[in-house]
Parts: sequence; C-alpha cells; structure tokens
Amino acid sequence: MAASDELITLNVGGTLFRTTHATLTKHPDSMLAAMFRGDMQASALRDEQGHPFLDRNPTHFALILDYLRDGRVPPLPSSLLELQQLKVEAEFFAMAELAEAAGAAATAVQAGQEAQQRLAAERAAAVQATSEAWYKVYAVEQELRFERNGHKMAARRLRDALLARLCALGANLPAAEAQLRATHPELDNRNL
Repeated sequence: MAASDELITLNVGGTLFRTTHATLTKHPDSMLAAMFRGDMQASALRDEQGHPFLDRNPTHFALILDYLRDGRVPPLPSSLLELQQLKVEAEFFAMAELAEAAGAAATAVQAGQEAQQRLAAERAAAVQATSEAWYKVYAVEQELRFERNGHKMAARRLRDALLARLCALGANLPAAEAQLRATHPELDNRNL
C-alpha cells in the first residue's frame, strides 16, 4: 500500500477519526500536512493503541476532515458559538480559507442576532406607546362623562393633552384630530 493510500486513525481529544494519509496531506500549508509529511514529529504524542493523539476538542474535527477531503468549505454550523469554535480550530490547523469562512459566518450570525434584539426593543417600545395611547383614550372616555355633567373645561384640557401625547408618540396632528372627532364628536372644538 502506497503512503498516500495508508489509513490513519487519529485520536482527537479522545475521539477516533479514520482517514487517509492523502487526505491529511492534501492542503500543503496545513498543520496536519506538515505533521504527516514529516515536517513535524507526528509520533510525538500517541494514545494507548499507538494512534497519533491531538489534544484538541473533537467537536468540529469532522468538518476539518471534510474540508481536507473535498477541498472546499463544508456546510457550516448555524450557531454563533459553534462558528467561533470552528474558526479557532481551523486557525489552529492552519486552514485559512475555512477559518475565514467560519469567521465571516459568525459575523453574519452575530449581526442577525443584534438586529433581532434591536427589533425586539423597538417592538417593546411600540407596545408601550400603544398602551399609553389606549390609556389616554380610556381617560378621554372617563372625562367625557364629566363633560356630560357640565365639565367642559376639563374635557378641553384632556382633549388637548391627548392630542399632544399622540403627536409626541409620532401621530400626525390633523389625522389624530380627525380620528378624535370621528370617534368622539362631543370633543370637537365647536362643541366645547
């Protein structure tokens, strides 16, 4: 069996991976290629069965091997933590293209998470503003009861305060007044 066809079992952090010498040396600039070409001492650390031992987390090593086998970036994990871990492992094994792809994907995921957090904050603010507006409408309805009993001045002040608050919340003043007149004609300036 030629050296390139030789099967090699690696112990990566306690997990065994089986591949070929050709796969491990496929990317000449990688740490694994240097290790199994003989540039580095491959036999420096071995497990009880004599397999080369790499003291690394095995979680993403299958992706490292897929990258070596296929010569292209494999489908990447979707979580930010896994992408960051893969980037660290790819950098350790001197696989620049894979490290760059994992880093770019991590940046995109992080930007997406930040956008979701901003959207959630904006939604919360809108809910708060809507709640405040509905409270004001309720207050207007309460004041209308007073208006019916001859408290026109209080109704005017409340109408003005409600319109001011709606404007502060971003409502268009003429549209807010028209809506107020449509739903509560008794608050029309001509009636107060």
